[in-house]
Amino acid sequence: MDFKVRCISAHRNNFVVGKTYKVTNGVLVSERGRNEDAGSTIKEVNENMISQFELVTDRPRICEVLGVEVGEKFDFLDEGGTMQFKGFYVNENGNIVTAGNHGMSSQTRLEALINGKIKIVRTPQFSEDEKALMRLYVGAGYPIFKPNAFNPYITAWEKSEIHGRALPDGLLLQITDKFNAAEYLEGLK
Repeated sequence: MDFKVRCISAHRNNFVVGKTYKVTNGVLVSERGRNEDAGSTIKEVNENMISQFELVTDRPRICEVLGVEVGEKFDFLDEGGTMQFKGFYVNENGNIVTAGNHGMSSQTRLEALINGKIKIVRTPQFSEDEKALMRLYVGAGYPIFKPNAFNPYITAWEKSEIHGRALPDGLLLQITDKFNAAEYLEGLK
């Protein structure tokens, strides 16, 4: 596996602190042009080398701050915890945008998001099979999905949430709170 590392502690003149190096097939080329057997993971690199390195990811720093991946859709609540802003994601340039590619409208809101004053509501990521299962339940009149408080499975509920049907064990476990599958599926169109 090839990856990039950044030198955080250099030994002699072999590497430069702050400089990024590429590890290709476990080999790291030093400043002196020597091929160093580094390893195939950042842990192995730091165990095998006197100089120390950190892993460099190609994702924007804002993804690390917010705890999301590039392109992963998320929603968030306002500071009062009531109004939900939907359909945001971080693009490859590190900009927070909506599905219409509009930027975040308020610097104050962005600062509150970064500083944890308002919380991100992560949109669960579903496979095509899981989406098909949701379509079946929504079509049968069960658009609301919620985790069961007493058992490790999800229950699909009618809109009134009076009658429900337990899903087979192990399905849709990424749903951790009340989830409106009908709205989710409509948003995919």
